[in-house]
Amino acid sequence: MKAYEQLANVYDHLMKDMPYEKWVHFAMQVWSQHSLPQTVVELGCGTGNISIPLAENGLKVTGIDISSSMLTIANEKARQQSLTGTLQWVQQDMVHWQVEEQVDSVISFCDSMNYVLHDHDVQQMIQHSATALRDGGTFIFDLHHPQQLKSYFDHQPYYVDEDDVAYIWTCDWDDESQQIDHFLTLFIKEQHQPSEHLFRRFEEHHAQRSYDPQWIKEQLLTAGFRKVHIYGDFEFEPYHEKTQRLFFVAVK
Repeated sequence: MKAYEQLANVYDHLMKDMPYEKWVHFAMQVWSQHSLPQTVVELGCGTGNISIPLAENGLKVTGIDISSSMLTIANEKARQQSLTGTLQWVQQDMVHWQVEEQVDSVISFCDSMNYVLHDHDVQQMIQHSATALRDGGTFIFDLHHPQQLKSYFDHQPYYVDEDDVAYIWTCDWDDESQQIDHFLTLFIKEQHQPSEHLFRRFEEHHAQRSYDPQWIKEQLLTAGFRKVHIYGDFEFEPYHEKTQRLFFVAVK
């Protein structure tokens, strides 16, 4: 079963504390230093928590995600906010994604790129992004620092126990491949059931891999990007060993 297909219905609830506004602000800061785009593609857009605010700021946004369930929720949220004219949702694998016309910027946040598990797939994703961008366009994305993924394994297990949802989250870590496997068992309260104590159980498996930031930079330059900057944790400062999120800004 594809990751996020069943999780989609409770994703926004579980991720309510994620700093989406920081990702939007970071992108806007990058664009202010280069050029404000008119057209943007978000890879791994999920339920639209970044694409929708960008559309509210007047940008024409295409959100791409492999999960149809996540896109259904994103589309409903956009419809409720009367943003369907400036947003479109496309179900594609972010490794092989493509659009008909070149765009001004490509973004991918919330460690979506860590879900790409093989070197050649990362290279393809970067190459497709370069191809889809106009000259001068920007490719902005984040990745978990290798130490951050390892720390998830070191500090497991994780638990949430709320009135309507609970989960148990455990991890396996492989040093050689730098891959972490997340195993989630979720319990979601059934709505409109005679018993208020009836929960539905389901399981999801998510795999992520870390990458050497300098290797990622080399792939970006090889794909044709002429400038590549790497920052740490939403700040325009150099990353270090305690950085949790690496931010890449590549200019074509």
